[in-house]
Amino acid sequence: MLEKTYAHDPYPVLVSNFKECFLFYRDILGLPVTYGDENGILPLDQPQDRKDWGIRCFHTRDPAGILIEVFMDIGMALQTIAP
Repeated sequence: MLEKTYAHDPYPVLVSNFKECFLFYRDILGLPVTYGDENGILPLDQPQDRKDWGIRCFHTRDPAGILIEVFMDIGMALQTIAP
């Protein structure tokens, strides 16, 4: 799977070995890091289950500072409604 490096924002590079490439661009070529680290994006919080919504989510910010919520479906809990 290809991942986008953020070693130099104006010229994104799609790679299949993100960490190795990130370290090369940062440490060998000396390009400035403007977003994230060798592990990818920087989460603002730990993943949380929001059972009422049926999702697990965490938050991060993009290079422009926009708040992003990343989530996955964990299934809605079945609710029984009394007659």
